[in-house]
Amino acid sequence: MGATLHRSARVAIRATRAQRRRLFGLLRSAGDVRALVLDCNRQLREWKMAPVVSYQALCREIAGMTFGELDMVGARSVLRRYSSEWFEAAKRRKAGENASFPRRKKALLSVR
Repeated sequence: MGATLHRSARVAIRATRAQRRRLFGLLRSAGDVRALVLDCNRQLREWKMAPVVSYQALCREIAGMTFGELDMVGARSVLRRYSSEWFEAAKRRKAGENASFPRRKKALLSVR
């Protein structure tokens, strides 16, 4: 099988000031979800405990929390991405490649 090529395009949208504020609020809230997961796993690592990385376990961890403008579906998409990044890095490390687990916080994170 060959490598898959993904292309992206930037599309300018005309948004009112309020819409722009809400969009940036969503991006910021998604970054907060990722930061929460990274901080929790960092703390678990300091306590010599296993990190929480599966999608289902991450969803249980954030159950009942609110994240500003972001609804639970948006928060789960951030968790799904984090989980897939973590398992991809684990798979690459097991294959002998040099891969690092997700550790970088991002102030603004796109929501899919």
